[in-house]
Amino acid sequence: PAANCPCMFYHPERDLTIIVYVDDVLADGRQEDLDWFFAEFQGRFKTTPVTWLTTDTPIDFIGIIISIDTTMIFLSMQPYIKKALALFGMTDCTPNRLPMRRDITDDTQLQLAQKAEFMQKMGVCHFLASSVALTTKPAASRIGQYMANPTVGALIAINDLLRYHATNSNIGLGAPLIDLDMPSGADAFEISTDADNSSDPSVNNKRRARYGNLIG
Repeated sequence: PAANCPCMFYHPERDLTIIVYVDDVLADGRQEDLDWFFAEFQGRFKTTPVTWLTTDTPIDFIGIIISIDTTMIFLSMQPYIKKALALFGMTDCTPNRLPMRRDITDDTQLQLAQKAEFMQKMGVCHFLASSVALTTKPAASRIGQYMANPTVGALIAINDLLRYHATNSNIGLGAPLIDLDMPSGADAFEISTDADNSSDPSVNNKRRARYGNLIG
């Protein structure tokens, strides 16, 4: 795998899930199995103390804030979004309720400094779309087509997407801690797909259809 991609490991006998990202480790399982894993892990590697997720102590895992209450577990990225907006001088930007407000039609090439700015902003939005902001994936995908040759229209679009994140920074993911009606077999999987019906008029896209799939 690529050095900057999270890796997931699963221990079937202990029903223990481990996610590793560079030097960050996230583990999910029963208390006794977590104690066993970290005892083994810290016996081989020098690490910082383990942080345990409780209702009073959320965990920041690579910018994703994991929190919990008595019924749900949540993932959000408000601090990450706030830092990104400050980096780009967009802390007080105009609110935006939609991830993408207009087609990308201005194909004027960006100058070198603006290209670097576009790439930085694209990296932030791709990370958000791949973690907790799943509803922004179509917009991030469409704008991402301009990474090889960024244009003025693409920069406007990525700024619109960042303004959407600023307006909706509290949006994230949540799941119940206990599912009393846990699906099994084929019912445990769901596949959704959609297409934009070649609605992108930009010269860069040439009216190609874009498809999205979500498997869970």
